[in-house]
Amino acid sequence: MQPPVHKPVVTPQNAGDDTSFHTPFVIPVENGVWRTVDPGGSGGTLSHVMHPVNGTILVFSDMSRSLLRSQDGTRTYEAIAPEGHPTLTPIVPHPAKAGVWYAGYSLDDEQGLAQSVDDGETWSLINPDPGAVGSNAFGLVIDTRPETIVWDFGSKGLMVSRDQGKTFADFNQGLSLENLYGQYQETSGKIPIAAIERNSGVMVYLACKNGIFKRNLAGSQWEAIAPLPAKKAVSLAYDSEKDWIWAGFENGEIYVKDMMAGKWEKAASGPPDATIMRTHPLRPGWVWCFSHGRAGLFVSKDKGKTWENLTRFLLFDSPDYRGNVPASFRDRNKVIRDFFSIDPENPDTLYLGQIYVSYDGGGTWEFGATEYLPEQQAWHGNGLTLLTSYKAWWDQLNPNRVYLGFSDTGLMRSDDRGYSVQALWKEKYPDIYPLAYWKNQMLDTSGSCMAFAVDPQFPQTMYYGMSNKGNSPNTSGMLFRSMHGDSFWKPVIPNKTTLPNGIITDLILQPGNGFTDRKLYALVNYRTTDNSSETGIFLSTDNGESFKRLAGSDDSVLTFPLLDLGYCKDHPDVMYMVSSTRGGKRPAKRIRKTYDHTGGVFKSLDAGRTWIKTGGEDLAGAVEVAVHPNDPDIAYAAVVPGKGDMKLESAAGIHKTMDGGNTWKMVLSAHEWLPEKRKSENAEPVSIAVNPELPDIIYAVIKYAGVLRSTNAGATWERVDWENLKKFQGNYHTLTINPHDPAEFYLSLFGNSFLAYRDPVADAMLTQSSMGKNLIRNGDFERTDKSGKPVHWIWNNLNHPDPEGTPILSIENSPERTGRSLHVRMGEGKYVNKSFTGKNALPITWLENQISPYRVTLARGKQIKLRYEIYAAKAKFRDLPVLSLLEIKKTGSEVKAELPAVMGYSATPYRRFRIDPGQNKAGKWVLVESSAHISEDVNSIKLVLFTSQENEITDFFIDDIVLETR
Repeated sequence: MQPPVHKPVVTPQNAGDDTSFHTPFVIPVENGVWRTVDPGGSGGTLSHVMHPVNGTILVFSDMSRSLLRSQDGTRTYEAIAPEGHPTLTPIVPHPAKAGVWYAGYSLDDEQGLAQSVDDGETWSLINPDPGAVGSNAFGLVIDTRPETIVWDFGSKGLMVSRDQGKTFADFNQGLSLENLYGQYQETSGKIPIAAIERNSGVMVYLACKNGIFKRNLAGSQWEAIAPLPAKKAVSLAYDSEKDWIWAGFENGEIYVKDMMAGKWEKAASGPPDATIMRTHPLRPGWVWCFSHGRAGLFVSKDKGKTWENLTRFLLFDSPDYRGNVPASFRDRNKVIRDFFSIDPENPDTLYLGQIYVSYDGGGTWEFGATEYLPEQQAWHGNGLTLLTSYKAWWDQLNPNRVYLGFSDTGLMRSDDRGYSVQALWKEKYPDIYPLAYWKNQMLDTSGSCMAFAVDPQFPQTMYYGMSNKGNSPNTSGMLFRSMHGDSFWKPVIPNKTTLPNGIITDLILQPGNGFTDRKLYALVNYRTTDNSSETGIFLSTDNGESFKRLAGSDDSVLTFPLLDLGYCKDHPDVMYMVSSTRGGKRPAKRIRKTYDHTGGVFKSLDAGRTWIKTGGEDLAGAVEVAVHPNDPDIAYAAVVPGKGDMKLESAAGIHKTMDGGNTWKMVLSAHEWLPEKRKSENAEPVSIAVNPELPDIIYAVIKYAGVLRSTNAGATWERVDWENLKKFQGNYHTLTINPHDPAEFYLSLFGNSFLAYRDPVADAMLTQSSMGKNLIRNGDFERTDKSGKPVHWIWNNLNHPDPEGTPILSIENSPERTGRSLHVRMGEGKYVNKSFTGKNALPITWLENQISPYRVTLARGKQIKLRYEIYAAKAKFRDLPVLSLLEIKKTGSEVKAELPAVMGYSATPYRRFRIDPGQNKAGKWVLVESSAHISEDVNSIKLVLFTSQENEITDFFIDDIVLETR
């Protein structure tokens, strides 16, 4: 195959630091299209095979039930999962018929050997023996008439079919089952069996743990090849032009036999442990050997007398060593996946380790399954999605930046709305990346990221919950914090902060009253010193410096493992949390060996300090919760069937409460949405999400059934583009909604990275609802938290005339109208605060409201109108109160509009204005308004209401702050 012609791709340019943003500022994405978000390749596979006739590659991931295909030499991959998402392993091509494949097939009660004649698009069962399916099985198709199939049937060993798979007979004579290849070696892209046509018939060769065996296809028994070592064999290859057979063994021993001469010869030392060997009919006498790890790929052109190393992994050139393989996003010095193939039409085109391709016989290498973008230092995957993903999170200021949590590559980031992905750290660089150092020092993990939080105003502050996969009996995870962007992370040492070593399943950062008053919640599942399983919710109010344990499974109704935490945005003290008897997805469920069957949905009314259990036994399998952003009494729970005595298959679905958890009602029964071929299985709803701007839009995710959408708060449901989604993997983890564009969501495929989708139905509804929308949250001051502070507002409130006095700011009933408003009041007396060092301490108070990301999106590039109402019976106004609109951009902050109160009373805002009782505007609500233009490249919009500064009697009300587009 010829090298591709690379067309220039128009992508945003990275300015190179945490505070940089892109042009165009907001990257547009297409409606109604599933976009893969992935760096490309480098994940586990059960089958990764190239067809020897047409070069089609089929890939079945190790997380099962996904099938990916490339028909253009790894330039692109497409998802082609068959109906119902069957297991397909092993996958074996026909040696002479293009597009014909055989595979072990398992779906419900359909199990056995299947055939595809359209390059994997569709499959038909040809033999119903379930033993044909195996994660480390292998097979061989021999081009006889009819086809002969030799297949690994697991516990039955090798079986042979001489009628194209209709019937099979024992083919193990002379072999020991425990010595078969799949018992000691993963297969995936390896082929431990070969067939050679001879005058005496077809000879079959087999690599085993105790040597190489051969058998005449018509013969009665296998026999060991005596001249070869009786030890672990790892690879076989046959050169049809030279009539040579090659055999590779452990410790790097390679042998070759000229079938005409009949003598085995030992090759010179070269490739260590060659797990894959290949030959090509257009290069007779050549053999390529792939060795796992750093050794890479070798070729011999002289029957193994000498070897040339084709892969050199150093990142620099020197007079003695010239590197030719670029480092991937995952490793710097080795190929971590055993896959190697040669293009059937062009032996100079080599495919290596899922992501590399060479078009000049190995002289130079470039990325195949991914494209490296050097200016962004990021990778754009082309559909070979093999990483296990957990969840996506968004930067609140940069509309194009999304953080991605993976199982094996930890926390990654995209700065271009999912087009490309950056690795934030690499485990082989502990000297460069502190995360790699601490992972190796303190954790038995690959860096799994299930939990992450980023500060809404200062995105350089981030929190990363790194956990293992639940296999370790000891340390399971820890929290990392960065205050300087994602380039430097410090561990939150468990024994110094009371946060235990454990699997961190969720992190929630509440805005609180500004940066110094954030609330960081962490759900941690861990083992105690006596090796029992415990769980707890922990709170930090000092940006992760220390944590306080609020409640846990040993002193409250909470149960292990805690999986998900949600709260009402307008009532942040009201929280819901779930624990599941099923344990949820990896890794939390692995840490516990026994279950007490007491999972459910829990509720707190006091910001997590105390909890009650809601609902009944039907909620025991709850795995995720979503809370209405405005009404704390409305919440949804995704519930799978429980475990043990609490297993209720009828409970699987989406449950809803409208009375704060007193009662729950199932609004979606998951089982009825399963594909017909999955009806006999348990239904598993794995995620639930509420649109933050239009909470009547609900998304539910069901394993093998896809994404369901309700536009009426759960009353009715419909599938979201199932015809296209079902071609991707059917095992999901989490759905999260983009706060900058809530018509878009990211769907985590548990084994095939992420899909991004912009929902045209949600888009239309959001567009309609945005007309005339007040972009200020709680601009009417109707909602307050437990302390009396208006939610969504930060305030600097002081007591007057001293710290023991009365608060200057309060939320009280409005005069002359219904509802509540902001009351600004000071009596007589000079402000005094001994903690201030200035000679003239002043009663300076203000409020601040950061516009939500979506509402910034609505305002960006638009003309806006800003207004508020003020009521004063007696007051002196000049500069204060004043409402300022600030733009926060890459270049800094800029005031775009200011509204002093005197604008409502006087023709000019610059002269002092006195209100006395009896004046025509005294004791009345007065409107203050202005207009401005919002920049295209604004990151955030902030309102600052400056309320007091002078030592003078003050008494006025402010209400109905409105920001709307014109």
